[in-house]
Amino acid sequence: MWRKLNKAVKKQCVLPTVKHGGNSIMVWGSFLWHGVGKLIPIEGKMDSNYYTMILCENLEPASVQMGIEDNYIFQQDNENKEIC
Repeated sequence: MWRKLNKAVKKQCVLPTVKHGGNSIMVWGSFLWHGVGKLIPIEGKMDSNYYTMILCENLEPASVQMGIEDNYIFQQDNENKEIC
């Protein structure tokens, strides 16, 4: 939050947060202009095989859900390549 020097903090500009015990979760998700897909929780360590499996199982259903099934280009690190 930005405020001018010597000005009080406005309560409506501050939201409380909840801190947890240091745990984290990694998820895969898709988003674009048309909407967002499901968040897929990542179990254990991520490697290239696991990542490819997640894409093969979830990218097409996400594109169908968003109504763009055969009309999209998947990009990862600005690379265009066939995944599945």
